[in-house]
Amino acid sequence: MRYIDWCKHFSKMKYWKTIQLDKYDRILQVIQRLEYFLRDEGSRHDAEALGSCAVGIAAWILGAEHPDTLTSMSNLASMYRAQGRTAEAAALEEEVLEKCRRILGAEHPDTLTSMGNLASTDWNQGRTAEAVELRLFDGITS
Repeated sequence: MRYIDWCKHFSKMKYWKTIQLDKYDRILQVIQRLEYFLRDEGSRHDAEALGSCAVGIAAWILGAEHPDTLTSMSNLASMYRAQGRTAEAAALEEEVLEKCRRILGAEHPDTLTSMGNLASTDWNQGRTAEAVELRLFDGITS
């Protein structure tokens, strides 16, 4: 069974909710490492499929607003950005940033990273006003 098929197969199984969290963490780490490997090797389509799978599994087991789910979402947005799908990346990054601000607070390192990711995507899209509003590119534009 290919790794993508494995991930899809396991994400559909009904027992995910009963899995122990320490085992879940290891499974998610394996999926994320494989996702990074595939991305680095140029298999972006497969990496994206694993990223989507990781988001679905994390959201199902931990909830849509758990920090691990937000990290998986951010990783998927990064994949979209690397593929040039900046509109999709920006939409997902906006969602992650909103949830991070609300759940973790404006000063949390994950929130600040999310701001940087969104500002980078805005900048790449030519949306300099939005990037500057996030106060990450003030030095570049002035």
